[in-house]
Amino acid sequence: MVDFNLGSAKATPKSGYNLDAANDGATPSLAYTAGAAPQTWNQTGNRDFCSVQDAVLRFKQGATGDAPEVTSAGCLPYTIMQ
Repeated sequence: MVDFNLGSAKATPKSGYNLDAANDGATPSLAYTAGAAPQTWNQTGNRDFCSVQDAVLRFKQGATGDAPEVTSAGCLPYTIMQ
């Protein structure tokens, strides 16, 4: 469960970041991906973030126009935060 502001961050950025999440589409769903990208690159942030069902936070250097990563295949090459 997340609060309304965080749950609405796909349409309305939260703290300068656009957020998105997706599940694997299975029933029951056992996998998810959550991602975040700066609303305005190099002003509100410069890194993209994502996480999959292993709950490890990953990042990469962002670029102008990046959207939040919401696929496992796209998230796994990101660098693991330590």
